[in-house]
Amino acid sequence: AVVSTVITVSATTTAGMAGTYSLTVTDANGCQRQGTTVVTVNTLPSAVGTSTAVCSGSLVPAMNFTTTPATGVTVTWTNSNTGTGLAASGAGNITGYTAPVVAAQEVGVISVIATNTGTGCVSVSAPAATYTINPLPVVTQTATINNPTS
Repeated sequence: AVVSTVITVSATTTAGMAGTYSLTVTDANGCQRQGTTVVTVNTLPSAVGTSTAVCSGSLVPAMNFTTTPATGVTVTWTNSNTGTGLAASGAGNITGYTAPVVAAQEVGVISVIATNTGTGCVSVSAPAATYTINPLPVVTQTATINNPTS
């Protein structure tokens, strides 16, 4: 009879733990079986954007995420504050847009989920960057006119 048992081992791993391991399994009757297994440790992907601060009504530059590894990583993102004029979520790089006119500072924290399409490894970066929209200063004018008498 063939008996198959799956043994799951969970551990925090480091790249130095990769390699070939020998296993010896002993059942309740004292019977042993040896085997080997190859352990591959994949590094987590990452994605980072550049934080930006602009004035109300100005052009907000595109946010092109830098990923590690440089290829094979997909990025999805969320924005904590749609008051910055950016959608609540999206995928890929963020295109430039015109900032809304704001009366008070609006800050959006951009969090990203980076997925390595080759390994399936996923990581979350929060915050990856921020968008800050600053209000324009308020200009107050006063004039004093003296009317001389003739």
